[in-house]
Amino acid sequence: MKNIVALVDFSELTRKMLDFAAAQALKFESKLILLHAEPESSEKLYKKIDAEERNRRARLLKFEHGDLVGKAQEMESLGIDVQAVIFEGIDVENVLKEINKFEPDMVVMGNHHHGVIYNLFNDSLGEELVDELTCPTVLIS
Repeated sequence: MKNIVALVDFSELTRKMLDFAAAQALKFESKLILLHAEPESSEKLYKKIDAEERNRRARLLKFEHGDLVGKAQEMESLGIDVQAVIFEGIDVENVLKEINKFEPDMVVMGNHHHGVIYNLFNDSLGEELVDELTCPTVLIS
């Protein structure tokens, strides 16, 4: 197994999901790719939201970026080859496109009621995502 993709949304399941993904990466000496999706770029949002909301979203993105980098550094300290990626677009097409860039042998994601994955499953997009993936997919709950 060369590549494991973990979809990170910073929910309460993130730790459990990352622990599982890290264990698999160590077991199979795989590269671990941490993916986090953002809804829209700030350029697209600039004309749609006021300055206060832009500032709030900028602070959140900065926090999430730092958190994702921190998680990647934690995985590196365990001896895992890891890459952290933030991308734009939480619809199935964009998520699949980003996942498939890494030619994963396994995808790990949380199955819960918060964050990006929750939104995917609520709109039946999560089911579509799982149906479209061509590699084993592990749902952590």
